[in-house]
Amino acid sequence: MLTKTFLSTVLADGGEYCIVGINNGTARHKFVADMDAAATAVAQLDRRGTDVYTALATFNSASRKVADIRSMKSFYMDLDCGDGKGFKDQSDAMTRLRAFCTAANLPKPTVVVNSGRGLHVYWVIDFAIAYLEWAPIANALKRACVTHNFPADPVVTADGARILRVPGTRNFKTDPPMPVTLIGHINETYPLHRFSSILKLEPLPTTSFPESARELSDEDRVTMNNLLGNYTKKFSKILIKTMEGKGCAQIDSAVRAPASLGYPQWVDVISIAKHCEEGSIAVHNISKAHPDYNPAETDKIANSIRYPHLCSTFELNNPAGCAGCQLKGKIKSPITLGMEVKEATEQDNIVHVSVEKPVTLEVAAPDADSLFESASEEDELQTYVIPPYPYPYFRGANGGIYLRQKNKDGEEEELEVYHRDIYPVKRIRDPVSGASTLLRYHTKLEGVREFVVPNTKLFSREDCRKELSFNGIVTLNPEMLLKYFAAWVKRMEPDKKEEDAVSQFGWTPGKDAFVVGSRKIKVRSIEDNPPSPFTQLLFPALEPKGKLSEWVKATEFLNRPGFEPHQFMLGLSFGSPLMIFAPAINGAIFNLYSGKSGYGKSQAQFLGASVWGNHSGLVLKGTSDTENMMWNRAEVYKNLPLYAEEVTNFTSEMASGFLYKSGEGTQKGRMSNAGQNRERYRGSPWQLLVGLSSNATLGGKVSQKKASPQGELQRIIEVEIFKLLDDSAESTRQAREFNELYQNNYGVACVPYIQKLLSNMVAAKKLVDTMSDKLVESAGLGPQNRGWVAQAATTLAGLLVAKTIKLHNFDMDALFAWTVKTLKQKKVEAAQYNVKIEDLIANYIAENIRGVLRIKSTADARGIDDPSGADVLSVPDATPMYRWVARHEYDQNRLFLLLNPFKKWLAQQQLDYNEMEGLIFKEMNGVKEKVRLGKGTRLSIPPSYALVLTWADGPADAPPKGNLFDV
Repeated sequence: MLTKTFLSTVLADGGEYCIVGINNGTARHKFVADMDAAATAVAQLDRRGTDVYTALATFNSASRKVADIRSMKSFYMDLDCGDGKGFKDQSDAMTRLRAFCTAANLPKPTVVVNSGRGLHVYWVIDFAIAYLEWAPIANALKRACVTHNFPADPVVTADGARILRVPGTRNFKTDPPMPVTLIGHINETYPLHRFSSILKLEPLPTTSFPESARELSDEDRVTMNNLLGNYTKKFSKILIKTMEGKGCAQIDSAVRAPASLGYPQWVDVISIAKHCEEGSIAVHNISKAHPDYNPAETDKIANSIRYPHLCSTFELNNPAGCAGCQLKGKIKSPITLGMEVKEATEQDNIVHVSVEKPVTLEVAAPDADSLFESASEEDELQTYVIPPYPYPYFRGANGGIYLRQKNKDGEEEELEVYHRDIYPVKRIRDPVSGASTLLRYHTKLEGVREFVVPNTKLFSREDCRKELSFNGIVTLNPEMLLKYFAAWVKRMEPDKKEEDAVSQFGWTPGKDAFVVGSRKIKVRSIEDNPPSPFTQLLFPALEPKGKLSEWVKATEFLNRPGFEPHQFMLGLSFGSPLMIFAPAINGAIFNLYSGKSGYGKSQAQFLGASVWGNHSGLVLKGTSDTENMMWNRAEVYKNLPLYAEEVTNFTSEMASGFLYKSGEGTQKGRMSNAGQNRERYRGSPWQLLVGLSSNATLGGKVSQKKASPQGELQRIIEVEIFKLLDDSAESTRQAREFNELYQNNYGVACVPYIQKLLSNMVAAKKLVDTMSDKLVESAGLGPQNRGWVAQAATTLAGLLVAKTIKLHNFDMDALFAWTVKTLKQKKVEAAQYNVKIEDLIANYIAENIRGVLRIKSTADARGIDDPSGADVLSVPDATPMYRWVARHEYDQNRLFLLLNPFKKWLAQQQLDYNEMEGLIFKEMNGVKEKVRLGKGTRLSIPPSYALVLTWADGPADAPPKGNLFDV
């Protein structure tokens, strides 16, 4: 068989032919416009000693890419032969090829080529087709090879841009070169329907494409999705447009002159009719006027056509029929002329979304045994009823937003506004952003999302685009969506009342509900809580997951002697909502510290956070999260516990500020960063408990900077913990199971707990008061310890309530005893930081020793007549350098302190001057006098006020005033 004859057999007519020469690993592509030029290029390359190949597709341009394929005319396989290959030799390949064709019910190959070492096998069809129609059949042939264990090269079979060797050339990979020859050829081509009907074709997915179609253009993907997806197609609509001169001339010819229709053109037309609503009726109406019409054969061929043919296929088979088409380049297939969006019915608007099944709660009886009924492991379906979209917008049957309007020619058209469902749910009044809208967005994979957009941004082109993009809705031209949202808001205004956005979690103003993320927990129900700009980022972390009974199992890990500190850390979660019953206390801190890791500090925090949600999104990182972020979070939490792990990097100043800030309940006032000359919005004061972990005490850090850190110490209870578990395999297993339990079950304990409180608010307050009294009495605490009392009383009371509804089974007597012991110990430790005025003065002098005039008062010769007429002066032991802060008369144990330096130093120690002055007067015989500190020396300076004091072992009487005070 001559080269040109081979090329003419396996390749389609028209387009660019691609001949490829490969020499020493370098490939050169030559594109030619006709078969003669292709055959000439093959001969020239072979004479140069180059391996010669031909692409098996024709192309629209000089580019051998799938996206540029114009047409295909054959299906093919590559059979590799030799050691380690699929076939032992060519004889084995031919034998197994015959068996494969018999098993797969395939006809004999049209052409078989000896490639020099292997075989190339071709089935040629009777007319050219577009790649999009070729690919599914080629993939089916590929699957048939797998099904029948036929080891053809799987990559080659479904690769539309594949190149294979040309007969009449040589294979230069062998030495000597092997000729590429024909070993089998029949002059028969096969109708496409015969070949495709044998293979099991899989429908083209509406949102994805087979592997071999991965290089399709985005436009082609959208076109095919539309053809097979959210649209209905009407052949009658195509015919009406065609008769009006606005449709397809090839379909018009098929209807007007069916007897003159060639086979390829007929297949093209019935491929459109078959995929319209009229289906079989339209196919037979077109076919029955042909003299060779056979109903059974017509059905057989129509059933083999999987997809509506594209305009490119119509033009391949009948170029003249597409000449002068006014739609050329504007549509991809004639079927688009009959497309209409399937408008959603009332039933279509009921959408079921798979969500992970939350725990089932018996809200009417929170402490009933039904709390622990087993829940299904399977996801459940959450139902959404999508409201009808405002006219002239409508929802597609499979989702999406569409607009029906008249085009410039007065014809009705349907435009896609967005391919997924987005619609407003509520009108929101936000305290900062003003009028806002809660939007609901149905994603493909992540489920349903809700988010709030201020109306000032919703109707601003650029701001709207940014807000939508932030929430996963990508649109470069949001104008159509802006108009859609405006139609919604206009419709909602008369009917839907604005709801106040909740900017903080925790108790509502009337204490009749408790807000946790998207849930507003009431005594016998759970309502939706719309997000606000302050809260919406935390909604995912506060969504429940798993079973309540499984979460309770996690608490059992802590239910053993020695784990009281960890139990108390968990108890902060139950105590924090009760802080509203602790008068004048906005926050209190509990810190677990140890010098080593692995003692369960963080795990206790994680379990505590899991009462409300996913600990990974709720527990802050002291190593990376800033202090401002922590207090931003506290403001949003309001009554939820605030946990932060590993706050070891706090400096003395940060630790002191953190401890004070926890009890203030509000952030510092700041101006808005939105370019407005007004204060930043601050919510209601927080009333919560804070759980920290670190490798050292915060109180110790504060004491490094302050002489008396009593104010800070009364805001924190710190406990050092030690290793409680051994390194055995059993302990490791228990710890792993504990971690898995709270990581996979969270946010499920808060509902029964809060509902229990809501149904017993008076009793809950009484319980906190009673617990406070018992702690005060048992630990011997006083009014200055009110921060400790508030923390311990609310934590223990919360754990008691939680135990009544079986959320844990801790030994509360043992935990109470541990708490009392801890508070007594804290009281002793705090007493060590009480100010001792002698020590304070000694520290002051030691730090400022170079500013002290040290002199012996009895050596003062003042008042003695000197015969020489000269003053008799005392020689100081030390004189001030740089600055002067005091005079020390060491023989009298008497000290004179200049006021201003002493006041500044006390301020640096965060000590009150008036309080220290009172101690000096009371305990050190102190007085305030105007004195000359340089008397008796050459340091003659004007008199100034100073504190005059003596040591306890000095004179019993007040210091004499002598000449030193004679000013």
